[in-house]
Amino acid sequence: MKKFIMIFIILLFQLSNCLLYSQEALTPNEEEQEIEVMQRAKIKVDDEEVFITISKVNVTHFPKITLYFEAYKGNGEPVEKIDKEGVRIYENGTIRKVLDVTKMKSTENQLVDFVFLIDKTATMQFIMDQVKENIKIFAEGLTQANIDYKIGLVLFSDEVEYILQPTRDIDAFLEELDPVIAEFGGDNKENALEAIEAAVKKVRYRKEANKIALIFTDAGYHQAGEDGNGHTDQTTESITELLQSNQVRLFTVATKFLDEYKEIAYNTRGASYDISKPFTQTAENFTGQISNVYYLTYLSGLDNIPDSIEISLLEPKTNQWIRKQVPISGLGRKLIIENLLFATGSSVLPNLVPELDLVADFLRHKLDNAIIVEGHTDSVGSYELNQRLSERRAGAVRDYLVNQGIANDRIKIKGYGERKPVADNETDEGKRRNRRTELVITSNVVR
Repeated sequence: MKKFIMIFIILLFQLSNCLLYSQEALTPNEEEQEIEVMQRAKIKVDDEEVFITISKVNVTHFPKITLYFEAYKGNGEPVEKIDKEGVRIYENGTIRKVLDVTKMKSTENQLVDFVFLIDKTATMQFIMDQVKENIKIFAEGLTQANIDYKIGLVLFSDEVEYILQPTRDIDAFLEELDPVIAEFGGDNKENALEAIEAAVKKVRYRKEANKIALIFTDAGYHQAGEDGNGHTDQTTESITELLQSNQVRLFTVATKFLDEYKEIAYNTRGASYDISKPFTQTAENFTGQISNVYYLTYLSGLDNIPDSIEISLLEPKTNQWIRKQVPISGLGRKLIIENLLFATGSSVLPNLVPELDLVADFLRHKLDNAIIVEGHTDSVGSYELNQRLSERRAGAVRDYLVNQGIANDRIKIKGYGERKPVADNETDEGKRRNRRTELVITSNVVR
């Protein structure tokens, strides 16, 4: 598919009232041509060949909306070429013009802590050897992609056997992994869910880093209430929510038929790779995916934040539409508000902030959701000052939402100061984008 792929994004929202922005709608002739294209194409739902994952939705300039997304194939290979001419957007059946599609620069938002979760039972020796032999190549690939990384390790069988905290020292990683021999395994399942829980609760990530867990296994996993050699209180649903709430993405390198791993990966914005493929290929695809991020901006015709997005891709070679639906309210996704009307050095908000009114209305309609308010600054001023400023600004956002009737216990705050830039602080535009507030969607029980 590569550069010839065309991505069609159809946004289906549950809100019924729709404001039409005629200056951005297609002309009648353009609309007729687009509809003709749709009618000629075949529909193929839930195709396994291409995936889209949306991590963030920027509502700063609503009704203009910017989506942050990755596009990749079923084998994890990224879709390399996406441009404005290859994208169409539909809202409630109404065609909208795309304003912009831009690939994220490789220097943006690339601080990542990885944890390798490796099943060490007898049948996994070949995979362990591949990881040992190629981990330095993997690390070099991360460096070439401008990813500031640390790599940790969790070894498991029917129990969690060892944890190495994330490190930049690949030799130290290998020193722990080299002597490990794959052995034993009392039944057909292993305790992968306990290993994932350890990766969330026991690994010490950098506060400013994105968190990614990669699990390598050829076996299914024990769940709560099952008989077997491994015991856990976790289920597929509970471990998924734990990952979502703690903003850990899970990528799985597993046997093809283990669909339960695919479900967890999909719901945490991860992906699944075939364990039978060479580790070098998996590592290359994985690195390509996480560094292959696009911004897509369009003008909404709705009067509030979207509830869900249906993404359709048209592959011209087969003339098929491939459709995916992603709820904006999915746990772990972020709503972004840039430069939230704070004066320089101030944490005082105006009495009226339309962007936060939208968020308040979103939360009123989504009673199962809560949020974590994350405050960010640019690099102007001292590190300590920016840290305190980001905390105060996150608190000001919480206070505003509480005054709009949102319960205080549905809102948690964090300040990151200047530690998580998404753009270059050497430019005025970059500084503006870094002065932002991100609202992470969680369950109503805020952890």
